[in-house]
Amino acid sequence: MQIRNHAQGYGVVSRSIHWLTAGLLLAAFLLGELLEDVDEECGAVGWVFDLHSGIGLIVLGLVLLRLLWIPLGGRVPELGGVDWQLMLARIVRAALWLCMLGLPLSGWAMVNAEGHALSFFGMFALPQLVSPGSGIGELAEEIHEALPGVLMFAVALHVAGALKHHFIDGDRTLLRMWRDSAQ
Repeated sequence: MQIRNHAQGYGVVSRSIHWLTAGLLLAAFLLGELLEDVDEECGAVGWVFDLHSGIGLIVLGLVLLRLLWIPLGGRVPELGGVDWQLMLARIVRAALWLCMLGLPLSGWAMVNAEGHALSFFGMFALPQLVSPGSGIGELAEEIHEALPGVLMFAVALHVAGALKHHFIDGDRTLLRMWRDSAQ
């Protein structure tokens, strides 16, 4: 089992962070959708919000860990392709990074701007990112509401690209992130 990335694929650290982040983003998205539908009087809003924000903070931690791992884990070379496809892949990856950082940070700022501290599953409060009542709250809310759509579109393109590589091009792009492919 390869810990670090290598020429043939991604190591266990990168693969684990990738798939854990993907699963947690899906969970946070579904909980965010649920938050819009939960009746505030039923008492479930609190725990749904705590779960949504806690998962969002874990995603932020994983993304920061992944950013730290990039220079340590080694680069996996692109398998090549048509210029416009490579450019589209880079744009999609940039959109994914933007969303994975922007969603938790905008949510954190939104909560702070409303005058509340953000806690990690009720265990401890995080530092304030913005002052209560600051003008950033409305912007943070707009960002937090817009980015899930961008994220879903980018994820759809990301998955479509991986499936295209696997089934049409017949290359190892998908397999490099799916299993240890060091030979």
